[in-house]
Amino acid sequence: MITFKTFILLEASLPEFIETDSGTNVGYHYGDLGIGWDTTRKHMSGGRGTGHFGTGVYFLGKPLNKGGFYGSRPEHRIDFSKFKLFKPSDPREFHKALKIINQLVGNDESLATEIFGKVIFSSPVHKAAFILWVMNPCGPSEKELEKIITDEIEKEREGKLSSGEIRTAPTRIMQRLGYDGIDVRGTELDNTDYGSVIYPKVSEGNHDNI
Repeated sequence: MITFKTFILLEASLPEFIETDSGTNVGYHYGDLGIGWDTTRKHMSGGRGTGHFGTGVYFLGKPLNKGGFYGSRPEHRIDFSKFKLFKPSDPREFHKALKIINQLVGNDESLATEIFGKVIFSSPVHKAAFILWVMNPCGPSEKELEKIITDEIEKEREGKLSSGEIRTAPTRIMQRLGYDGIDVRGTELDNTDYGSVIYPKVSEGNHDNI
């Protein structure tokens, strides 16, 4: 059961969304513009197939037809120009890298033997760091990314996070890299299974977790 305290934290963590009727740099959300409960840290599992882009509010790049499970909900057209969003060159591989991180949080190293292209990795963390580095070569080095990933995984495993921390490790990592979310609009993952995400705001109270 979601406690009242957690509900208040989730509401306070929402970014400021500006609705718009014009422009092309928009994302479409159907529902109440709340953070997806199943994307939060305590509800995320490395064994899941989707949701690894992180904790937050999910969007589509195009409007849905009215009716159906999602299309019948209230439509919100949000201005994306206000956010710094990461656009992976290969969204599916990028999602796999973030899934590895969630698996490692749960001590699941089942993907350790997978390879990316012709690269053989020394560890699952090395694989995740390499993919993040390939997708964002102007950011931190591969070694620096390994340290950031390892740091966030250890915070989870060693219980160093506050009880009110709702963000998953991939969310915190991407925010450490300076991003407000992930943008996959116009790609094969621009759908209701994956979608683009905008993360919760980072308050002064949990800056030490970034």
